[in-house]
Amino acid sequence: MQNDVWEKVITFLNRLRCENVSRDSSITIPKYEDKQKELERLHEKCEKMMQHMPKEEQQFFRDWG
Repeated sequence: MQNDVWEKVITFLNRLRCENVSRDSSITIPKYEDKQKELERLHEKCEKMMQHMPKEEQQFFRDWG
């Protein structure tokens, strides 16, 4: 939930400056990229683990997530 809030804030601020992300005043949140990469790794790990589950359980988790 907290990541969703920060993503919305970043999107809003980027729109305020006309999507010019190359400006020196661009908004960066420390360690945001690291957290995004960690989230991607966890997602991949989850997908691999789900391959060993019955199809019904896989679908449940896909619908839930």
